[in-house]
Amino acid sequence: MHMIRPMRGLAIIATLLVFLSSPATASFEGGLAAYRVGDFSRAAREWEQAARDGHAEAQFNLALLYMRGLGLAQDKARAAELYALAAEQGEPRAQFNLGTLLLNGDAGVQDPVSGVRWLRAAAEQGLSQAYTALGAIHDSGALGKRNPEEALLWYRRAALADDPQAQFVLGTWYGQGRNVTQDYVQAARWLRSAATKGHAQAQTALGVRYSKGEGVDKDYRRANDWFEQAAMQGDPEAQNNLGVVFANGLGVEKNLTKAYLWFTLANVGGNAKAGEAREAVREKLEPTELAAAEKLVADWRPINAIELTE
Repeated sequence: MHMIRPMRGLAIIATLLVFLSSPATASFEGGLAAYRVGDFSRAAREWEQAARDGHAEAQFNLALLYMRGLGLAQDKARAAELYALAAEQGEPRAQFNLGTLLLNGDAGVQDPVSGVRWLRAAAEQGLSQAYTALGAIHDSGALGKRNPEEALLWYRRAALADDPQAQFVLGTWYGQGRNVTQDYVQAARWLRSAATKGHAQAQTALGVRYSKGEGVDKDYRRANDWFEQAAMQGDPEAQNNLGVVFANGLGVEKNLTKAYLWFTLANVGGNAKAGEAREAVREKLEPTELAAAEKLVADWRPINAIELTE
């Protein structure tokens, strides 16, 4: 008997629905107006009414509020109920989110078979995130057996539909020769596609390609630019790479204060080697330089992606 494993790589779609397939009810529009000004409690009240009236977009948006605990107490089980109502009406993002919850068991019920059914329903409507999710399922063997060929088909379909996560996966696979013939040029191509969309891991990986000259001309400046973009989003690997860059003067002027900053942030993010590197840098800093470095760490803030947008 195969053990079902949670698909932790699948993320809930958290983009607010604002385009309607039918004339909006007053309560739905009222919820949108409240949401736009940050009045989540009022938005929840308005969408509760519209959801009871069978408004699929309101059901989806209200589920997002329950998932995040915005304007009301967080309740993933209630969110799943609302996603189900919208999914039954054919809303693809609700189908995707419901499928993800059922696969992961995040709403208290784990039902992989139903989860995949809903993901396929979303995929049939052209939702690229569903293609990516199905690729991940077949690649991981979440339903009991890996199917690399099927995984590749779904990831390619998603990547061609411009899904950045799928593009990142393909770029990684081509770089490693995993499930495909190793091809650094293809790796760089797919990583660049994802990186230009703001995918932090792809930015880091593309930076590595430039630093090594794999599939692209070796170029420390471009490598560092991609590392910085990913690091500013909080990617620990990119932060560690920037620490190495500034500690050794790779394409930049050597700067131990900045090296200390990036090694520290990477270590906080879970990179153990960065902690060792930070201590090595600390020993080389004068007291005034260390104080300046610690201030940089204290003042640093990541650039966060907006999780609920219009």
